[in-house]
Amino acid sequence: MTLASKLRISFLSLTLSWLVVAAGCSVSAASSERAKSESVIDTAYLASFEFLRRADNRIEAPDSLLRPLFEHLERLEKHRSDTVSYSDSLVDKLSILHMGDSHIQAGIFTQQVRGMMQRMFGNGGRGLITPLKLAHTNEPQDYSILSSAEWECAKCTDREPLFQPGMTGLSIRSKDNDFDILIREYPNPERPDYSFCTVTAYHSPSAPPIECDDTLTVGMGCPDTSKLWCSRVDLTECVDSIRLRPSREKGSDNPEYWGFSLENDESGVIYHSTGINGACYLHYSRLGERLKCLSDLAPELIIISMGTNESSTATFHEEQFTKQIDGMVTMIKAANPDAVIMLTTPVQNFRRSDRGHIPNTNTVKARNTIAAYARQNGLALWDMFEVCGGEDAAVAWNKATLMARDKIHYNEKGYKLKGMLLFEAILNSYEKYKAQREQ
Repeated sequence: MTLASKLRISFLSLTLSWLVVAAGCSVSAASSERAKSESVIDTAYLASFEFLRRADNRIEAPDSLLRPLFEHLERLEKHRSDTVSYSDSLVDKLSILHMGDSHIQAGIFTQQVRGMMQRMFGNGGRGLITPLKLAHTNEPQDYSILSSAEWECAKCTDREPLFQPGMTGLSIRSKDNDFDILIREYPNPERPDYSFCTVTAYHSPSAPPIECDDTLTVGMGCPDTSKLWCSRVDLTECVDSIRLRPSREKGSDNPEYWGFSLENDESGVIYHSTGINGACYLHYSRLGERLKCLSDLAPELIIISMGTNESSTATFHEEQFTKQIDGMVTMIKAANPDAVIMLTTPVQNFRRSDRGHIPNTNTVKARNTIAAYARQNGLALWDMFEVCGGEDAAVAWNKATLMARDKIHYNEKGYKLKGMLLFEAILNSYEKYKAQREQ
């Protein structure tokens, strides 16, 4: 055998060995990705609910619409698995905003999605919280906002609000300029650590900016007031509670506050949510310019979950509902032109009748209207109505003891299940994107 022949054989052997190793690495990486997904999603638990239609539980949208969002998720995933080197000073956050009605105000649904997203892509902080108890309504269980002062409130659902609600759908207004606000996050082993080192307060432009104890602040108690309708305080350490006060130097009487955003100094997903009991698309569109202040959250994905209240009326008008959807979406798009807007459809529920509780046939009309609007206007869509069981969902979810007594809302188990399904839809679409890109 000639020397040239021996060299060719040696080269082919090395090439084959490299291909075997590369293939092994590829299989190992794919197996690792599947294992990671399965560790976040309890697929066996989801499969135990046979009425769910999970075969195609994905986000419906043009591939080009979701690509920037998925590219950012991939950077965070690689950063979390230490396959990409980030400088110590670089903090990379992906902001998601979820808006809606009482299903969102309760906080259980969104906390389930938040926790699962952060477990896989990193915990960027708790995000937006709203002073719901100070507005005399129910608040999520993971935080509290208390105050020494008396407060008036105005909600976007009020027929005649006392004053203009803010970007979260409500405002609280102090009758006394000498007050404090205590924000507290409650640790729970089932949730990520939501201690925070940055607080952003959202308020009326004339309200005094918030301050806190000088010993806790990087800026010696001086908030960032570069925008008239929000003020930001950076802390020297992460805390799970903080007492805020209005600045003594400027501000007006009867200040209004809309909400607070709590962030840490870690890379990852920050999943904001805001919901108002009884809210419809029309109510949010009435917020006018204040709705546009949500752009300060820099959301890359805005999820809107409504339609339950619109479908609870005796009559349902598709054309009117379409106009109401368009009114809110148009305003949000104008303020957030680069964000992906995703609509979700409501799950079928019950309505009262002379025969007791019967499935609400208006829900399917609301679902069809929302789905048609999303498709015609190039928005993303998660068809929760279909995934949760379609026109059979109300009976099935009630039989599985997932609904509350009113048969419109859900108990904790039911809301957590809905959160798992939304996360699964996002993850399925994300993994499909990665598979297509690698082909």
